[in-house]
Amino acid sequence: MDIRLVGLSGLMGGALACGTVAQAAVLRVPQQYTTIQAAVNAAQEGDTVRVAAGTYPEHVLISNKAIGLTGAGAEQTTIDAARTGRPLTVSTTGTRQVTISGFTLKNGLVNLDNLAVIGAGQGGGVYAEYANLPLRNNVITNNLGCLGTSVATLAVTMTMTRNRIDNNPGNHDCGQQSVIIRGHQGAESTVSGNVIQNHNVTGLVLQGAGKVAVSNNIFRSNVADWDSMGIEHGALLSLYTELTLANNLFSGNYGYGVGGAYISESETGAPVRITGNSFVGNSSGVGPSSLFLSSLGPLQDTVVKSNRFDESADRPVISCSLSISIDESNVFASDRDAALAGACVAAE
Repeated sequence: MDIRLVGLSGLMGGALACGTVAQAAVLRVPQQYTTIQAAVNAAQEGDTVRVAAGTYPEHVLISNKAIGLTGAGAEQTTIDAARTGRPLTVSTTGTRQVTISGFTLKNGLVNLDNLAVIGAGQGGGVYAEYANLPLRNNVITNNLGCLGTSVATLAVTMTMTRNRIDNNPGNHDCGQQSVIIRGHQGAESTVSGNVIQNHNVTGLVLQGAGKVAVSNNIFRSNVADWDSMGIEHGALLSLYTELTLANNLFSGNYGYGVGGAYISESETGAPVRITGNSFVGNSSGVGPSSLFLSSLGPLQDTVVKSNRFDESADRPVISCSLSISIDESNVFASDRDAALAGACVAAE
C-alpha cells in the first residue's frame, strides 16, 4: 500500500483548520511491487524504491521524476539485463537528483541498431542524460556498449562514488572507453573512491564535462592496445574539462598512446591540477608511461605537484606538448631528467 498523506489539524478560535502535507513514500520490491519497473512507474517525486535481495531480469527506466533507487547491497541485489538491453537508464530529471545505490548492474548489451532507444549504443550498464545522478556503492560488470561500455552520460551532474566498475569488455568497432562523462549542467561533478579496472579500453573519459574532481580512485589493469593511431590511453582521457586529479592510484594500465592519463586544457582555460597521485607500473606503446599534458601552457597555471612516479625507465614518464613546470615535490623512482620529455620543464 502506498501511503503518502499526513493529517495536520488544530483548533483556532473555535474553528477546525485541516491541512495535508505530502511525505515521501517508500515503495518495496517485491513485497508491494513484483518488479522494479512497476515500483518506479508508481513512484512520485521524492519517493524511494527499495529493492530486496535477489536477481531481477529487467531494463529499468527512470524518466522525468527524481526518486531514489536502493538495493540491499551490491552483493545481494542484482539487475541482470540478460544481454537484451541496458540494466539502467535515467533521463530528463534536470538538476533534481536520482540516487542509485546498492546494486550489481550486469549483462547489459546496447548497440546502434535501434536508434529509437534512449541513448542508443551508449552505456552498456548505465546511461543517463539531462539529469543529476548520484551513483553510489554499486558493482557494474560484464556490460557491453559502444560509447561507454559500462557507463555513459550526457549533460549530467555526476556524483560517482565507491563503485566497482570491473571487466566491461569494449566493442572495438564502435567504442573506446569504459566510463564516459560528456557535457555538464554547470555544477561540479565528482568521481571519488571508485575502482575502475580490467578493461580492454580506456577506463575513464571526460569530454567537455565542465568542472570535475577525480580523487581517491584506483585505476588498475585497463589495457587499450588496439588503436594503431596512438589515440588510445589506458586509465584516463580528459578533454576540455576543468580537472582536479588528486590522490588516485594508477597501477598496471597500458595504452598505445599513454598508459596513465592524457590530459588536455579545459574549455574555460582554468588550471588543471594534478596532485598527490601515484603512478605504478604503467606502460605505453609510443608515448609516456604516466602522463601526457597537451596544450597546457604556463599561463594556465597548470599544477603538477606531490605525485609519485614508479615506472619502467624504457619510456618517458611525463611528456608535455607546451612548456609546463614539473614541480620538484614530485618523486620519480627513475632519473628525473630522463623521465621528462617534450616541453616539460623540471622546476628547481
